[in-house]
Amino acid sequence: MVPAPSPQRHPRAEPEPCGAPASPPRDELPQDPGEKVTAALNRSPQSVVTLDGGKLVHVQKWEGKETSLVRELKDGKLILTLTMGNVVSTRTYEKAT
Repeated sequence: MVPAPSPQRHPRAEPEPCGAPASPPRDELPQDPGEKVTAALNRSPQSVVTLDGGKLVHVQKWEGKETSLVRELKDGKLILTLTMGNVVSTRTYEKAT
């Protein structure tokens, strides 16, 4: 008996942080900071990425909701802070040695 194929995601789909819609495909990211980009898969969010005092700030807005992802370097580590409403999640990445 052959197992049923597993459902496949759209090849350009990105993970959805905190229920946020998929991010735009990497080859469709804006070249200039502050340029708005609409997400893939016919979804409605607007993404804007800016530099603010050495931090990379990515804001997504859709259907009355908003998330922000702030990336910054501290002590050689990448700190990612995701905020949606009053919920805040922080991830710390460090280079493997």
